[in-house]
Amino acid sequence: MPRAVERLLGLTLAWILVHASVACARPSVTFVLGSDREGAGFFAAAATYYRMQAGADDETITGLRSLAEVREYLAREAARGGAPWGTIRVVAHGSEWYGLRVSIYAGDGSPATLTAMNVAHSSEAFPPLDRAVADGATQLLIESCGIGRRPPLVRAIATLLFGDEPAPRVVASRNFVGFRAWTDTQDVVRSERYELPYVALVTRATTADSARVRSVLERRWLRETGRPATDTLVLRDLPVEVRYRAEAGMPIPSIAEATLRDIGLHDDDLHWTYEGAMRVGRARIATLAAAEVEPIAASP
Repeated sequence: MPRAVERLLGLTLAWILVHASVACARPSVTFVLGSDREGAGFFAAAATYYRMQAGADDETITGLRSLAEVREYLAREAARGGAPWGTIRVVAHGSEWYGLRVSIYAGDGSPATLTAMNVAHSSEAFPPLDRAVADGATQLLIESCGIGRRPPLVRAIATLLFGDEPAPRVVASRNFVGFRAWTDTQDVVRSERYELPYVALVTRATTADSARVRSVLERRWLRETGRPATDTLVLRDLPVEVRYRAEAGMPIPSIAEATLRDIGLHDDDLHWTYEGAMRVGRARIATLAAAEVEPIAASP
């Protein structure tokens, strides 16, 4: 290896180690943006896990339900002085297609779609946080299923919160993310965070073609995970439907384009038909994953 390359690699490693040590020395904050429908589940276990992992100055916040509330909390804490955060975690249900299942604004049921986040940022209705909250040594960790597979979603979340400047560093998993909490035989509370891989495809095939779709996904599973697919893997379908009033030959309207863009699809991914005055596009998002994966992870 050329000495110049060795020197560059050494400097890069030193930078990573320095910034990692800074992040470790700083406090972290975890926002658990949801509650479980029936007793202990994803959110309760996530709160338990991060409270058990927390240092003396770390915080776990469970009462917020929107990105605006997260912003307000971070801005309020920054006003009290101190160094920027080391790690900011956002825990929420979500998927690579529908993004985070949270609202941008409190009391507003509208989801934080790709389009909605970009509009909120460009309209300046959601002022970005300053560098007193997060800087280049801060890590924004998005704990939600598959968000890491959609770089535009990751960028939109980071830009909404922190603006266009290149900070902080953003990490999001490409897998399904889950949490468990339980009491062992010694009456000690345990908890864990885990990830489960999955493969997916968008198809215009009907449910009658599920055997063929599964076969395609099993080959993809082997290619992406390096392990052969087994019968324990579950095939799940997420139907997609877009409809708008149109006459034959009219271009797809911008609102329908935005809907597809939010999901990460194009109009040619859907099978289009006319139903009276309506043009209707349909497709299926098929996923293959372990049975433990919550079906809610892929739902809108």
